[in-house]
Amino acid sequence: MIDIALADLFESVIKNKFDRIHISVPAKVVSYNELDNMATVKIASATSIEGISSLPEIQNVPVMFPMSKSSGFVFAVEKDDPVLLVFSDVDISHWIHSSAEGFARSQRRFNLNDCYAIVGALPKGKLPLGDGNSAKLFSGSSVVEFKKTGSVVINGNLEVLQ
Repeated sequence: MIDIALADLFESVIKNKFDRIHISVPAKVVSYNELDNMATVKIASATSIEGISSLPEIQNVPVMFPMSKSSGFVFAVEKDDPVLLVFSDVDISHWIHSSAEGFARSQRRFNLNDCYAIVGALPKGKLPLGDGNSAKLFSGSSVVEFKKTGSVVINGNLEVLQ
């Protein structure tokens, strides 16, 4: 007779189920297509993924930028940029391609194919932090700094277009 405590059995079953649920994980951009706003990403860190022995690449991941339907902010996405993958509770394939409302086309939940990439999930020490007295916009070596005092500092080549 096998001597397994009921509590151990339940713990094993629950752990097995939780190993199949993906909520959010750090990843890096492998490639990015700015025309369709989709990336191929590689998971950077995970405890385990059932049936997978190495950290996988995921293709056709929509990249999220801060925006609404009338305005937004988009910036360059490059290979090896860190992202945070957020996995959906439902199959998002139909929504991505049509933005149509309705029920998901499959019953999958928290699947590796149903995630969004949020750019900017930088590891500690990688973010160009300020002193807490300003907000900064930067691209390459160009920086626009909005200070709490009301002044704006521009570091870079300024071009004014008509």
